[in-house]
Amino acid sequence: RELAARSYLQYGFGGIPQPHLIKDAYLFVKAGSLDMKGYLSNTDHLQAKHVARDIAACDDGLRKILETAKAVAAQQREFYAIYSSIDATKLDNKELWCHFWDMCLHFLKNYQYYIFSESFLADPLTDELLGEATIDEGIILQPTKADLFQVAASSFRELFRQNADVTDRDILDHAKRFPFVAYNCFSESQVIENLRDAAHSLPPHTEGGEFHDQFENLLEKQEVVYSKRPDLRIPSKLVQDLSLSRMSIKNGWTGSHFYLIPVFEEIVSRTNVNLEDLNGYYLLGDIHDLLLSGKIVSNRDKLDREKGVLFRPPSITTTAVRLEAPKEVDLGFSSEGSPHLYVGANAQKLFSAMPQVKYTGLQGTVASPGTVTGRARIIGTNDGNKYKIDESQDILVCYMAQPQQYSMIQKCKGIVTEEG
Repeated sequence: RELAARSYLQYGFGGIPQPHLIKDAYLFVKAGSLDMKGYLSNTDHLQAKHVARDIAACDDGLRKILETAKAVAAQQREFYAIYSSIDATKLDNKELWCHFWDMCLHFLKNYQYYIFSESFLADPLTDELLGEATIDEGIILQPTKADLFQVAASSFRELFRQNADVTDRDILDHAKRFPFVAYNCFSESQVIENLRDAAHSLPPHTEGGEFHDQFENLLEKQEVVYSKRPDLRIPSKLVQDLSLSRMSIKNGWTGSHFYLIPVFEEIVSRTNVNLEDLNGYYLLGDIHDLLLSGKIVSNRDKLDREKGVLFRPPSITTTAVRLEAPKEVDLGFSSEGSPHLYVGANAQKLFSAMPQVKYTGLQGTVASPGTVTGRARIIGTNDGNKYKIDESQDILVCYMAQPQQYSMIQKCKGIVTEEG
C-alpha cells in the first residue's frame, strides 16, 4: 500500500512531463488488514483531463507511452528469473535489504505505467481520442486479442486438462509464469491453496481455438462501425492497446508479492517478527530499520496504525523523485518531496474531514455495450470459488476483477467494478 501511495504521490507518472497529477488526494489504509480507501479531488480530476488532452493532442503521445510500457513489461520475465536465482539465505542483512529494495523499484517502474489505465486518466483519454462516439460504437473499445488475464486462465485450464495429477510444483511454475495470480498471497502454501480452489470451478474444455470465434465475431462487428466512422479506427486501436497493456503491466507490480515470499520468510527467520505483522504493520522504513538496526514496530505503534495510516501528497509537486538506490530514498517522510504521513487519531481525523462523495446514482464507463437485468452479487477481492453463481440472474459487483474470480466472471450475466 505504501508503494502504491509513493507511486501516485511521489514518483509521478512514467513519460509525462508534468509527473504529479495528484495534489489533493489521500490514501487511507488500516494496518493489519487489506482495507484501503482513496480520494481524488475535483482539482485532481480536472488536472487529469488537462493531461489527457495534451497526450491526445500529440500525434504519438499515447503511442510512445504504450511503447515504453510494453518495453517495461517485456523486462519482467528476465528480472524475475534473475531475482529468484538469488538465494536470500546467503545474503547479509544489508544485502537482503538491497535485494528487497530492488523488487520495490521493479514495482514502482511498472506501477508508473499501470496508472495510465486507471479510470481517472484512462476515461478522459478515451473521451479525447474518440470524441463523440456513441454507446453503440463502444464495441470498438474491446481488444481483438487475448489479454494476459485470459492467457493465464487458458494456460491454467490446459494445465489441469492435460494432467490427471497436477502437483504443487506445477501450480507454482504456473504462478512463476503469471505471478499476478498470487497477488495478496503471503506464502507458497497460500498460492497453492488458492489456485487449487480455483481449479475446482474450471469450465469444461471446448474444442477448437478458445478465442478464435470470440475475436472473429468481434472484428466483424467492429468493421461495421469503422465502415461508418473510419476516423475512429486508429484512436480506438490505441485505446484497445491501453486496455491490453493494463494486465501486462499489472503482472509486474502485483507479481512482486509472489517473488518476495522467500525474502519475507528470510526476514521473519532472522528477526522473529511474525509474517502477519511484517506484512500488516511495517512500512518500508521499518523494514530497513529492522534489518539494519534490529528496531521493531512497537505494540503501541501497531495499535495506532490499526486506527489508520493516511498518505497525502508532498508539499512540493513540481518535480518527480527519481527511482534511485536505497540510500538516496527518503523512507522517513521527512523531506519536502516525500508524501506526508499521518498515523492513528490524526489520520482518522483527517480522513473523516475529507469531502465524501455524494451518491447520485450508478455512473461509470461502459466497457461492453448492451442491456442486462439481474441480481447484484457483491463479492470480495479475494473471493475465488466461494459463491455458486446463478448464470440466469447474477451480476457480479466487486472492487476489481481478480484472476481467482475468473470462473465466476465467465458464468455471470454481467459485471460492475470500481476499478479495472
